[in-house]
Amino acid sequence: MRLLLLIALISLVSCGNENQTKEEKLTYQRQSLAESSIQCVGIKTDIIEEKITCPTSLINEEAQFLFSIDEELIEQDKLKRHAVVELEVVTQRPIQAYFYLVSKYGKRLSEDMLYNGFNSIKFKELRIGDFSAHDVYLKISNYHTGGTPVAVARIEDKGCDTGLFNVEDINLDDLRGQCPNLKFIPNFKAEVESPKFYEGTKKFPKMKRVDYKVYQITSKYRLFDHMTTQQVPVEKLYELNKTEFGFELEQIEDRLCFTEGFYDHKVYEEKGIYLPFGTVYEKVNRGLENSEASKLCKNCGLGVNDRFFSMSENLGVKKCYPVEPKLVGTILIKE
Repeated sequence: MRLLLLIALISLVSCGNENQTKEEKLTYQRQSLAESSIQCVGIKTDIIEEKITCPTSLINEEAQFLFSIDEELIEQDKLKRHAVVELEVVTQRPIQAYFYLVSKYGKRLSEDMLYNGFNSIKFKELRIGDFSAHDVYLKISNYHTGGTPVAVARIEDKGCDTGLFNVEDINLDDLRGQCPNLKFIPNFKAEVESPKFYEGTKKFPKMKRVDYKVYQITSKYRLFDHMTTQQVPVEKLYELNKTEFGFELEQIEDRLCFTEGFYDHKVYEEKGIYLPFGTVYEKVNRGLENSEASKLCKNCGLGVNDRFFSMSENLGVKKCYPVEPKLVGTILIKE
């Protein structure tokens, strides 16, 4: 009886040791990074809808290029939150490793993220616009396959002025790039105190002339309402000049001018052509000068918010308003 119990105990201990050895072999094989064979199989990001193909599959200790967003696809006005990149990976052997994303010139784009045998690694950009502004590379920080973790040398940051910048928070003259072949993509407007107008096109009632021709006048109108803070295209007030390391803005205008009142007049006429079987009306549409429009349409006018504007008194006149522009918006400096 004692012999049977002893045999059973020895068998139980042996099975336990065998299972533990298998588990250790499964988790810690002390293989090299290359033998672990970590492979990129796909890249997803919330910046664009399309899935990105991995440029290279096998991951090693070198920084490996993942993607760069085409500037035509970047909408700076929509860069309001931190973007996320998900890297889909597979391995041949178990490995624990930390990865981060970095730019071509060494600017860190994400925190270190742990990979512990899952099917993907998710990275969140450190600053809004980082993934859009840079060539994005994957870099391994350290890895562990058993024994002492292996640390991998980091990339030197070249200190480039790259990324998404708010023009209200920086001095544009300080953004010099400092690295070759950077792209400066401005997305700002000039904020000014300028007039708000009533605008549209008015079609006045048909009228008959003394020669019995029927005509109708249409006219565009722009009528002053009040002054308000508005944003206008920066090109109306500034000139953008490219420089060796970026660009310079030079203010070329300190006022905004508008044609106000009734303008761009057109007359639509029906001319009678007498034929043996009856009268046919030929329809003619032509532009009118201010003076001609005033003669033909002396009583034409437009009521807006309890105010009446007469065409004869408010023919198109150019008026200018002084402005003190303030730049608002963003600029993307891209690798």
